[in-house]
Amino acid sequence: MSILPGEGTHVILYGSTRIAARTQIHSGYLARPDVVGAFPTIVVVPDKAGVTSGIKDLARRLARYGLAVLALDLYRGDGPARGDAEAAAASYEVLSDARALADLGDIYRNLRAPGTEWADSAAIGLLGVGVGGRLAILSAVNNDAIRAVAVAYAPLVNDVGRPTQAVEVIADLAVPLFGMQGKVDEVVEQGQAVEARRLQPRSEWAFYATAGHGFLDVSGEGYEEAITADAVDRLVSFFGAALVAPPEAPAAEAG
Repeated sequence: MSILPGEGTHVILYGSTRIAARTQIHSGYLARPDVVGAFPTIVVVPDKAGVTSGIKDLARRLARYGLAVLALDLYRGDGPARGDAEAAAASYEVLSDARALADLGDIYRNLRAPGTEWADSAAIGLLGVGVGGRLAILSAVNNDAIRAVAVAYAPLVNDVGRPTQAVEVIADLAVPLFGMQGKVDEVVEQGQAVEARRLQPRSEWAFYATAGHGFLDVSGEGYEEAITADAVDRLVSFFGAALVAPPEAPAAEAG
């Protein structure tokens, strides 16, 4: 892996990685601080296009603030070509929820197993981008390894062709949820996030007045640097509060 000094608080390591879990070898992209230690770890569930340059950029941004970030390739190396929206949609259409959720479960087991020294096994969160947001919520509802979930411009109501929509299970989510939504998103209506907030009143949401779909993707047409910078700050604060345990209060003296 390479070393990149940049903004934030940490110099980082980053690059492609392979994760062994049971009989499967998963591929992905890992960015983490370049120091010894076990860090709160965020598993990124990408949008339809998979682990793109935009997902990698987001992983590096978060890692510079002391998080380990692992973006999982749900297509197992057989995803769509970069920039081909039709191929991305076709690839996602044939990716079953069962396989995607099983692969995510493999990653959690790997992160909690001995030998993954850089991951704090008690501080694992999920970040779902686009359609990955629905999968992140479904996974968190059914897996006690996850302590926090964040989603960005996720189709929570009408991910077409999927057997379970996020709003059907979001009320059962027992961990903190943070969502981000653009008010002029041409793919996911703002009302979906409003409905999710109603069903899960403990959740927090950020609504960006000028943001459309894909505002986190540095390589996409909808990218807005100022909004992404704010979103990264909010994600760092959210995961820091949710995953980093507060120090124990000193015991009271007898007397």
